Amino acid sequence: MLFSDNVTVEDELCLKKLAVEKGLLMMGPDCGTAIINGVPLCFANAVRCGRIGLVGASGT
Repeated sequence: MLFSDNVTVEDELCLKKLAVEKGLLMMGPDCGTAIINGVPLCFANAVRCGRIGLVGASGT
């Protein structure tokens, strides 16, 4: 996860390409909350698993 929102587009692209090469997912910039398949990453709220998934901009 890329926490900072002060990243140039060029740096973001470079980092995301590197993540793809390594078989990784990179989220961000300005990303600090995620729950993937019920597993909280970084900061996360307690939520019930269900059939609906939400993706939103920063400011959870």
